[in-house]
Amino acid sequence: MVRAYHSHATGQMLILDRRYGLLVMVGLFEIVVTTGLATVGFYMDYLVGVVVGALLASSLTLALSATFAIRLCGFRFPVADTARIAIASLVMGLVVHAVNWPHTALGLVGAVSIGGLSYVMALAAVYYRQMPPLVGLITGKFAGTRP
Repeated sequence: MVRAYHSHATGQMLILDRRYGLLVMVGLFEIVVTTGLATVGFYMDYLVGVVVGALLASSLTLALSATFAIRLCGFRFPVADTARIAIASLVMGLVVHAVNWPHTALGLVGAVSIGGLSYVMALAAVYYRQMPPLVGLITGKFAGTRP
């Protein structure tokens, strides 16, 4: 989520404002910090440490690119949407963490499936007001259209 937010929100603002040099700088920062923190995480807690290190690196990169986008491009950070997505991500993480998944291929499939389902359900809960138009769009009944 954090990485996608940087790529598709603040990074796009830098592209639209033709700040390519800053975008390259942010990308290089992300490479260096991700490599460093993921390596440290690997030695601290194996795979979980790598994921936590990458998350921290992505968060730092988002902070850097958001600072550039806000100060230089007039980007307005969508705090409410960010909070909703963070809540849904937290719910997903707690659901996956609550189950002691076996360290097998089947355990991985189960964790990913339950994690994805819990994330979708949490998103539906935090975006409940936007659900009717979305359901109508999916079913073809939005704005008088038919499938």
